[in-house]
Amino acid sequence: MTEIVLIRHAESIDNKKGLWSGRTNCNLTEAGRKAAHELGQHLKNDFNEIYCSPLTRTKETLKEIFPDVIPIYDERLVEISIGSWEQTKKEDYDETLKSLFRQGIYSPPNGEYHQDVDERITSFLTELFETKQDKKILVVTHNAILRAIKRNFIKDYKNIMSKNLEMITLTEENYNYYKNHKKQDIENILKTMELIEYGYENIKEENFETEFPKQYKLLTPEELIVKRCGVCWDQVELERVLMETKKIKIETYFIYIDNKDTLPSHTFLVYYQDNQVIWLEHAWNDEKGIHPYSNIEELLNDVERRFIKSREQEVDKNCPVHIYRYDKPPYHITCDEFYQYIKSQIKIK
Repeated sequence: MTEIVLIRHAESIDNKKGLWSGRTNCNLTEAGRKAAHELGQHLKNDFNEIYCSPLTRTKETLKEIFPDVIPIYDERLVEISIGSWEQTKKEDYDETLKSLFRQGIYSPPNGEYHQDVDERITSFLTELFETKQDKKILVVTHNAILRAIKRNFIKDYKNIMSKNLEMITLTEENYNYYKNHKKQDIENILKTMELIEYGYENIKEENFETEFPKQYKLLTPEELIVKRCGVCWDQVELERVLMETKKIKIETYFIYIDNKDTLPSHTFLVYYQDNQVIWLEHAWNDEKGIHPYSNIEELLNDVERRFIKSREQEVDKNCPVHIYRYDKPPYHITCDEFYQYIKSQIKIK
């Protein structure tokens, strides 16, 4: 029976400082070196092969555990790249945001998508299980890699986080679970969106028509998660990040009724899956959920019909309706600036 033992590296200097390391190279602390050395005194070296991440903290960990081994270094075992979070303090981030990151739902700006991490570690483990039958293998790696393994290979893991030097053992039973397990990506995205309420701050209702277009600014996904409150265009940008993290093909749309007094509008996201195009809605409470269609034309026609019906009490039914498909807009632009941006995008109708 194939047995794969995975170990997270020992305590690093960045761990002790409370910094995000990601791809940044850092050394072990003296306590980390001692703990890894002590583990080596009790861990029997009966492994047929030993693999290691090429980052310094994993190399030093393995050197303390088994000083004389020559491992196989594999780039698929490196820590997740966390973009703008690299070398910043963990305590400076909202707990919900950190939790979503650790669950593999949210990826930091300019960071590696969790889906990419999942793909490289599942590729590595699939290769071992398919070509190293009846071997015992040791792997020294990182927390994000172990989190990806828990999400994909372990049915009922107790804690998504792994402590320094924590070990996970995988067998063919875990591999079979991975092959038969359907990932619940969309369900996790929907659960995340349920954290967000529709609304806006610091604008009084009596001044809404004049103040909102000039004062309200598009939130970043991180700001929205922290505030837990935003309008449709804020929510779509969070949905965009969550979908792109999972490498799901998406498009974003803007619909408005050309009524001079109120100019009612809505932004929404669609994604493509299993030969369907699906309208994902959270901000529009009456239409919240997922709505599948056979093609984009059918979807847009239905959204238009529902949107007109929802505004029939406030606008003339003869007012023209416009739909644009748009790419990711700049964050922190005002509503007026957003309208100008939209008009530079692709007009569908």
